[in-house]
Amino acid sequence: MEPKNKGELHLQLSLPHINSFFLQPQNESNAKVNTGFWGISAGVVYYHSQNQFIHFSASAVIDLFIPVPAAVDYSGEVELMSSTYLSLSNNHKIKRFTIGYGVSYGRNIWDLRYYDDFDPPPPTRPPVMKDSKSLGIIIPCYYTLGEHFSIGIIYRPTFFRVDAKPTIAYEHLISIDMAMKIRLKK
Repeated sequence: MEPKNKGELHLQLSLPHINSFFLQPQNESNAKVNTGFWGISAGVVYYHSQNQFIHFSASAVIDLFIPVPAAVDYSGEVELMSSTYLSLSNNHKIKRFTIGYGVSYGRNIWDLRYYDDFDPPPPTRPPVMKDSKSLGIIIPCYYTLGEHFSIGIIYRPTFFRVDAKPTIAYEHLISIDMAMKIRLKK
């Protein structure tokens, strides 16, 4: 594994494959919690020193209940959670480990739907979708598996909602991520 040098630029593509949500939709009596699969992320990495880099990324994740691509038929009430977000972090490389800290802006969505397939029980309430746009932090931690591949965990808590009525509300997303870096400029 060759050391990274100041001025290098990389494209980072990743699959945040396992995603755990803790959401607090407005005017809901209970927090919504779920873990599922699938996401995608793309970003740019710029090394500003030998072992430190800035990472800017755009990501989208969901909580699909199956880990492999397949057709899915839902029946009855189904809660779906998703998040899209932008993040900017400063990261430190220590041997094979990378840890970072930064800021994020995201849109978290909780969607309660009803599917009338396979004779389900009647819905307990009308379908509803609630989203929040929030500011928070991001803490990515990775272990490098080779020159181009890493696996890691991303903790992204949000604290401040910037919707029409700004409020303070804690929500978080924790993702297990598989990343690949492609050098664009040496």
